[in-house]
Amino acid sequence: MVNGSASPSSDARAGDGCDPSFGRNIRRIYAYQALTNFSLFMPIWIIFLHTDRHLTLAQIYLIAGVGWIVQAVADVPLGAFADAFGRKVTVLSGTCLLTVGLALLAVLPGFFGVAAGYLFWAIGTAMMSGTDNALLYESARLAGREEEFPKIASHSFQLIQASQAVGSIGGSLLASLGLGLPMLATAGLSGLAVVAIAGTREPPADRQNRPSYAEVLRSASRYLGAHPSVLSLVGYAALISGTAFFVPFVLFQPEMQSHAVPVAWFGLLFTGLRLAGLFGSRYGYRLISPKSLGTWLAAVPVTVAVLFVCVAISRTWWMAYTAMLLIALASACARPHLSHALNRLVSSKVRATLLSFQNLVMTLFIALMHPAVGGVTDAWGLRYAFMLLAFLSLVPLLARVYMDLRQSAKAEPEGVSLQETSSLQESS
Repeated sequence: MVNGSASPSSDARAGDGCDPSFGRNIRRIYAYQALTNFSLFMPIWIIFLHTDRHLTLAQIYLIAGVGWIVQAVADVPLGAFADAFGRKVTVLSGTCLLTVGLALLAVLPGFFGVAAGYLFWAIGTAMMSGTDNALLYESARLAGREEEFPKIASHSFQLIQASQAVGSIGGSLLASLGLGLPMLATAGLSGLAVVAIAGTREPPADRQNRPSYAEVLRSASRYLGAHPSVLSLVGYAALISGTAFFVPFVLFQPEMQSHAVPVAWFGLLFTGLRLAGLFGSRYGYRLISPKSLGTWLAAVPVTVAVLFVCVAISRTWWMAYTAMLLIALASACARPHLSHALNRLVSSKVRATLLSFQNLVMTLFIALMHPAVGGVTDAWGLRYAFMLLAFLSLVPLLARVYMDLRQSAKAEPEGVSLQETSSLQESS
């Protein structure tokens, strides 16, 4: 759930003065973000549920797909909740639900026990997502440090990335002692995060009028119907990102397990996949020139499809892993250019709506494909799941046919550079 940082009305309420005591919020939010992103379970959670909780991959991915739908549907209502009760209360409530969910996943066996834990996890995550960043911005503004916020946000991003990397490596080492330990330890860290966020001060309330899902969909549908090039860009970006998502977060763990890779290695290998994606997002704008963008957008789906086939037919873990690294790298390279083209083509009046719609399309695609990938894996094996993803990777080619990249290059938006777009993509 992404909430707005501040509005003119909230600035007016704050007045010209500032309250330096809100600066303490920044340190506490840093501590909170470090604790909640120290996800020890991330590189092994599928193996844990499959091996220790005896769920099939189809069951695991069905539960995960439902969780994605819950997060998508909960976005607008939870935004209204944050406006009514405050950012701190929303983040605090979400962290409590996350802690309960992780604890339930750590101790409850069976399909329904895991589903209950995942439901708490999904709702808690939806409440926390983006709201902590809004709280960080408002705390900096009220402390009189608004001009420093780019530096503060950079520190936050680096802290989150470092926590995820260290947590992934540490979690796989901990899992070598017991598959349930990373989930249980992460629940404990989440409990400490509750204490950290409880010590923050609540900024003044900021009531906002939020559009309903129906209003967002109607507005986006009307605009996309009249602008097929924008529709193609939105569809291409959502599908290429959604397909690549399945490498690190869905199929990496069972693929490595099928090659008898020690669990203790999972964290380091998982971190490598994340770094490949970040590297592609950061340096893709340098590799791909605007003149060759059309060719690259046609080449990326074909390249990713071939790499998925390579994973499917790999006889060794390192061959499969190398292909996965290249998938993460190739799919991320195009993101800055896609985002930049969309920003140039779309009016600022509808830009936020269309970006929200793009995220909704990607979320629904991931949610629906989770049970499909799990079902194929259980019925025919991992090889055919990767073959399915290879086929889906080619679907963006249909969108490429209708793109008019020359049209998107006519008008440069207000102060949006390609390098800035690349930096924004790293934090998504």
